[in-house]
Amino acid sequence: MNIVLIGAPGSGKGTQSAYIVEKYGLHHVSTGEMLREYAQQDNELARRLNAMMSEGRLIPDDLMNELLTDKIIRMEVKNGFLFDGFPRTPQQASDLETLLQRVQQDLTCAIMIDVERSVIEKRLTGRFSCNSCKTTYNVYFKPTEQEGVCDVCGGCMFDRRDDDDVVAVKMRIEKYQEQSDRLCAHYEGLNKLSCVDGMQQATEVAKSISHILEGER
Repeated sequence: MNIVLIGAPGSGKGTQSAYIVEKYGLHHVSTGEMLREYAQQDNELARRLNAMMSEGRLIPDDLMNELLTDKIIRMEVKNGFLFDGFPRTPQQASDLETLLQRVQQDLTCAIMIDVERSVIEKRLTGRFSCNSCKTTYNVYFKPTEQEGVCDVCGGCMFDRRDDDDVVAVKMRIEKYQEQSDRLCAHYEGLNKLSCVDGMQQATEVAKSISHILEGER
């Protein structure tokens, strides 16, 4: 199976990706993680990526396609791929279909996780993680039991992503909404789109996704 997971930043794609990868043995391709990996390098490309991400701008299609192609070609294909955070535009969707053909694969389905904007904003602007054990929390939905102390390791140092700034978050969501309708229409035209209610508990979202994927097998 080759699956595209669609959803706004903070819609729960990361959580559901982990579930899908574990259950179906797919290769997880997270463009967010991929971009951060490339951005850590000491070169001009890394500086360009850091500037774009810190300002909440989307990466240009040609650059994203170049990085994704490089990564996919180097990966060993077994059960298929799960694409988390890519594509975001119809052009990227077409580029992905071409890339899959290069590795002799086909797209199985695209799953869109639907979450209200107000909830997404709180999920993003409220999240932080322990500097030591990387356990994640949220000011609104999952705070630490003792303020300023990690529940897991007792650490007192926490990190926040630069692109979780309120202004950057609003920009990311607006850009996503501008393009998501056209992306979903692209997959509807291919009869490949399914939607799930992302306002449910994560376990219920996982059950909904599993039901869709079992029907594709």
